[in-house]
Amino acid sequence: MTAYSEIELERQDGIATIRLNRPQKYNAITRTMLTELVDAFETLTRSDDIRVAVLTGNGKAFAAGVDLTQLEIDPDSLAKGDIGDAMNVPARRLNTLIEDAPFPVIAKVNGACFTGALEIALACDWIVAAETALFGDTHAKLGIRPTWGMTARLAQAVGLRRARELSFTARTFNAKEAADWGLVTTVVAPDELDAAVDATCAMIAGNSPGSLAAYKSLYRAGGRHLKDEMTTLEAQTDFPCPDAPERIEAFIETLTRGRRT
Repeated sequence: MTAYSEIELERQDGIATIRLNRPQKYNAITRTMLTELVDAFETLTRSDDIRVAVLTGNGKAFAAGVDLTQLEIDPDSLAKGDIGDAMNVPARRLNTLIEDAPFPVIAKVNGACFTGALEIALACDWIVAAETALFGDTHAKLGIRPTWGMTARLAQAVGLRRARELSFTARTFNAKEAADWGLVTTVVAPDELDAAVDATCAMIAGNSPGSLAAYKSLYRAGGRHLKDEMTTLEAQTDFPCPDAPERIEAFIETLTRGRRT
């Protein structure tokens, strides 16, 4: 197992498993975690023995979203609703690596999957979730805008009108709803999640690597034009969000109070 501080990477029989590893923080995403994920996927992409990869989280969550307590806040950037390039650059690179990998990548969602974590899961080829998993796009609650491709990938997954509803309300939705809309492919009991994903990986690993790479490339090409346009628009367009600092500060205070009680 490759040594990282905030993720784990395991490879066996053509199957790579990448685990987000901050369980005490519900795997909240940091710059370090994103950098390590980029390194892991670059390493896997250079390998010739990987047939399928699984991205999941240790503990009770896939990932609770960005760890706002560790965010290096640039007031000017935040006033435009942007959390900044320190997080954006590696996150966008990660999503591109996942989509461009010559092997399928499965998001195994074992718990909470919110905002930035949902953007990463949507970059995967499909999502398998436990019945207890919860999802949400909470950018609007925090007064920030998506910058990792949410508007393109969520709309592709659930349709434009449903995506609007989920983003505008910032509401939490469950795995069954996500499956009904097509965002999640398979929903299983929590104690069956590992076995379900393992069985799928075993089927994939026995197939032709050349065929897998061809399918990955061809399916990616089908939806890339709109996604690339929307991702560029997210990255390059400023929107005034003057309440972002206040909302993020209030959210962090809520987290702090929760840890005290």
